[in-house]
Amino acid sequence: MRKIIFFVILVLTFSYLPVHAAGSVTVINTGAPDISIYPSEFDRLVMDFTVKRSDGNADTLKALALRNEGTARDFYDIAKVVIWADAGQAGFQGMEVDEKLGEAARYETSGYWYLSGLSKAVSAEGLRLFVSIETATKGAITANKSVQMKIPALSDTGAAGQFDLGDEGLFLAGAAGPDATVINPNIQTIRVSNYDVSAPKTVITDPKDGAIITAPSYKITGVARDEGGSTLASVKILISSGSTAGSWVEVASVGANYSTWEFDWSNIADGTYTIKTQGADWLGNIEPAGNGITVTVDQTAVTAPSASLSTVSASPATVAADGITKSTVNVIVKNLVGNPLSGKNVSLASSRQDDKIKAIRGTTGSDGLAIFEISSTSAGGSTLTAKAGTVEFTAKPVITFTAVVFRAGDLIRGTGTAVYYFGADGKKYLFPTSSIYSSWYSDFSAIKKVSDAEIASKPLGGNVTVRPGKLVQIVSMDTPWRVMDAKVYAVGQGGVLRWVKNAAVAQAIFGANWARTIVPLPEVFSSNYTFGTDVDTTADYNLTAEQAVSTIGQDKGLE
Repeated sequence: MRKIIFFVILVLTFSYLPVHAAGSVTVINTGAPDISIYPSEFDRLVMDFTVKRSDGNADTLKALALRNEGTARDFYDIAKVVIWADAGQAGFQGMEVDEKLGEAARYETSGYWYLSGLSKAVSAEGLRLFVSIETATKGAITANKSVQMKIPALSDTGAAGQFDLGDEGLFLAGAAGPDATVINPNIQTIRVSNYDVSAPKTVITDPKDGAIITAPSYKITGVARDEGGSTLASVKILISSGSTAGSWVEVASVGANYSTWEFDWSNIADGTYTIKTQGADWLGNIEPAGNGITVTVDQTAVTAPSASLSTVSASPATVAADGITKSTVNVIVKNLVGNPLSGKNVSLASSRQDDKIKAIRGTTGSDGLAIFEISSTSAGGSTLTAKAGTVEFTAKPVITFTAVVFRAGDLIRGTGTAVYYFGADGKKYLFPTSSIYSSWYSDFSAIKKVSDAEIASKPLGGNVTVRPGKLVQIVSMDTPWRVMDAKVYAVGQGGVLRWVKNAAVAQAIFGANWARTIVPLPEVFSSNYTFGTDVDTTADYNLTAEQAVSTIGQDKGLE
């Protein structure tokens, strides 16, 4: 007996739990105006509202149901109920401007219209929706009828949170509502008329309002539809610019009765234009011209780089200031209509002079991409600026270089006496003798003492060779050393030894004291060098060019 009583209590308790979706829905009712609607008219607004989740989350519209509190009948007075999402300019435009979500179906059992099977995104800010009607023909409408459309309060009698026939309200993927009926504040009147008193409606489908046209000719296309039961007799177009008023000219009909039409616009000069259309039916009803659309013609837009649409990005954004670790900078050059531009020479600059920038691809390819690498031995932040010609791009990424123990170009030593040059390739290079060190540096003040572990962690790249622009002679390892090769060699970049064949040439190139400047090169290290062509005359060796090699990294091709 206790079990039976317990079961009954459970049933009674659960029957009072909510059966709709987890979230709730808020509806902001903007309202459709009080208007008269005549037979065979369309895009007549009967409801304007915004739907959103009450908790501020984004969602997806799945279904909605609508009722008419007025006297207008389905089929006999109202031929169609159409649901739209706001698109184009804010507010209702309807045909070919707003996004048509679909035509509502009639559920006669419950006496309402519904549209289901939707998957329309609802942002956190909400989704603005419109409901419009098309009226029946003049023969079907026999008396004035009223329309006052509403969204009924939520009734979810089927599967919880899912729209089923018989349910009412608004259904989102994760919410449903409203809690109370939302009704249009104004009433529209469908009036009896035996005459066509309605003007046609024309819409420009291409170009869109605000478009940029980049060619001297353009095919304008559009659609048209008559209201009131007649047919279109003509569609005209007016193109004006600034103080030039333009004149109305006829377009070419493509579909039946101008249902689709086109106009070839040619010999276009750069500038800003307003384009309007106007339809007329056979009974003389003429469409008001309206505001039309505005387009810009800029024939340089396809070749000129855009400062704002071009992109500049750096990855990674934080790198070690060791002169080795690099950040890759991608610059995508786009034109004024957002398409990639090829063949553009791109430059990249840093806000700091110490940063080293290398162009991997300085001229854009078909993808509009130019690629750079940037490294630095100086800790801090660098702001990058890219240009294509004189156009400086808006995007200016910042790279942060973090401090390190030592950097490319540093002289380092551990607890021993060995001194190394740390190269931009991440390797250490040994100074094999003090005389070779002295060919590069005048003192030892720049040497950094680091841990033996740090020294050991860097691979050995080889030995440092005598600086270019110096003279050497190969000697023994004895103390004192002995000359092992009577020849005197001039050092070239990359450790190239070139025999200077006589003293007169040596004096002419290196000066009267040339013999005193000779650097002794132990024979055991001669394998670090290669032998080049002999120096027979002063024209064979460019001392200035060789002395311009100022760093070991440059000498070894690391920079």
